[in-house]
Amino acid sequence: MVIMNTEIRLYEKGLQIRTGLSGESLFVQWQSIRGISCTKNRQVLINMATNEGIIKLQKVNNETDVKQFKKILKSTVPEIGIKYMKLEPDNLRSIEIKRSEKLFDEQERRVNQFVKNYGGKNNSEIEDAWCKYLEENLRFPFEAEIMDDPGPLKVGDILKVTGIDGNDDLYGIIVTVRKGRKKYWFPLCTLELVEKGSKNYQLVDDYNFWFSNR
Repeated sequence: MVIMNTEIRLYEKGLQIRTGLSGESLFVQWQSIRGISCTKNRQVLINMATNEGIIKLQKVNNETDVKQFKKILKSTVPEIGIKYMKLEPDNLRSIEIKRSEKLFDEQERRVNQFVKNYGGKNNSEIEDAWCKYLEENLRFPFEAEIMDDPGPLKVGDILKVTGIDGNDDLYGIIVTVRKGRKKYWFPLCTLELVEKGSKNYQLVDDYNFWFSNR
């Protein structure tokens, strides 16, 4: 089910999805949601895996504040994990749901194992463990694409990541990057590696998975 131009209202027992086209509404209980994934490209799509199937909420206008929706959703129901992934617009109709769920489960196991082996008792200690682990295992430099919160640059810009600068309480691991001759500092959670098959990609993607669900 793909729903466009939606108005979403959050309630204690679930969320109401009202379409702007037909005026009809759908109520989804929190307990029926098994997971949520969001695309990272300009054509935003939110996939909600429920007991009844997949519900896709697609952004079609600039007024839709998807980032604010995700913040409200996470604060309202913190136990619901949100998975972020990049999908090409031309391939949105051919999403392999079963494969995505399998990859989600595998990544969740890897991240949980990392927290168990290296993490501490709170998010701050786990963040420090991630920072040290990535400093020791990432190979610099590498190219990454801006996926969110571009600041002075644009979503979609390609940057050269040259190293880790440290941690921030709000934005997590901060990396030093270059675009041309200019140097910037970016939260790692806003970047995605260009080389998908590299070891660097999985390391950064696992960290971003933890950061978005911490």
